[in-house]
Amino acid sequence: QEQLVLAQARDAFFARMLADAVASALDALGQGRLVQSVTPELQALSTLAYFALTTGRGVSTLGQEFTGTFLAHEWTRGRVQRLSAPRRGALVLLLALLPLMTQRAPELARALRRRLPSSLAQRLDDATVSGVLRLVTELHLLVFFVDGRFYEPAHRITGARLLSQADVADRGSQLRYRGLALAVGLRLLVYGVYRLWELLTAEPPEEPKGATESPRPPPPPRPCPCSPRSP
Repeated sequence: QEQLVLAQARDAFFARMLADAVASALDALGQGRLVQSVTPELQALSTLAYFALTTGRGVSTLGQEFTGTFLAHEWTRGRVQRLSAPRRGALVLLLALLPLMTQRAPELARALRRRLPSSLAQRLDDATVSGVLRLVTELHLLVFFVDGRFYEPAHRITGARLLSQADVADRGSQLRYRGLALAVGLRLLVYGVYRLWELLTAEPPEEPKGATESPRPPPPPRPCPCSPRSP
């Protein structure tokens, strides 16, 4: 598990370096405001370019070369099944798009609220969306702490496993990770139950009184003061 985390951390570091270089170049050209508004998109494009040049071509990333790990689809009785080209392409896209969707989730939720009924739109606020995403992300990490197979959600969706050349399992460390996962999982369970209870018991905001009152009829027209005066 340590090698998996280290490899992913180094790959994220190099992708972030590429995004910082692009942002610095745009800032030097006087596009500072543009950089601030599209920072998540720049990070997604840099991640896409980094993994397309490595994983997409079927070669190891810098993080995998440093830790001596490699990507595979299955590892059964010493037999390795390498990732196919379509699976590598899906992995590259998900590695770039999933973090972007997570960062842009509040904007997507606001766009969705405009199409939902008012009763549902009032409950789908930014705090609820952020809380659900945080809960899903940490639950995914807890599953990784337990089985040690998929560190990134994109790897879990595509079934891409990051394996060591030696494939040595440290069972004592695995048991310590499971104890940590149990402790954090209990905290997340309490948090999730509280958020669900808060969501179900929240009362919709009251409408202003003026919104329910019937509109008043317009005042009658005043007589025209243009009649001729008597001499």
